[in-house]
Amino acid sequence: MSPAKARKPRNSKPSRPSKKPAASTEADPLANAFHPRFLAWINDLELPHTSGEAAHRGPWKVEPSAHGTWAVLRQAESLAAGDPPRLELQDRQDALLAAAALPALGRGDSYALAERQEAEQKKAGADPIGYRLLRSGQAAGHCRHFDRELIEYLHALRTLCLYPEALAHLLEAAGHEGLVQAGRILAAQVGAGEE
Repeated sequence: MSPAKARKPRNSKPSRPSKKPAASTEADPLANAFHPRFLAWINDLELPHTSGEAAHRGPWKVEPSAHGTWAVLRQAESLAAGDPPRLELQDRQDALLAAAALPALGRGDSYALAERQEAEQKKAGADPIGYRLLRSGQAAGHCRHFDRELIEYLHALRTLCLYPEALAHLLEAAGHEGLVQAGRILAAQVGAGEE
């Protein structure tokens, strides 16, 4: 073999001419890895319980629309590509809050209230406290009253802690003054914890 003809390594792939990606359309098979007929078929099936979480999980983003409103879409979607928004809101702050709240929908409740048995309370030597607070099925504390709304808020706030992108939407929605004040409070709390 002459030195002028260099060999390609065995594991190298043949080079292909580079192409600019075409604009995504519904007819474009690369717009979604699944065929539209398959997606229509799967939509008609009875879906497993995890599908509810997948429908809301995101991550979500907020972008301005041509109508002067704010659209909430999945990160991989865009109005320019013709994707319909999950929500369209007049106020950007409301859109950010919706983007922060959506991941909590469809998830199994993180928290629940269960009656504490009287015998269990006497055995523990405690006064009747009301309801056991469960987190993911495990005892997490007690609540004097059956407060379903509190449980829903705890669930939503826990979701914010688990999804950084949702927390980022909430922080952005708080605005400059809210962040300045929250930053001061957080610095004081962290500082107090170090003492």
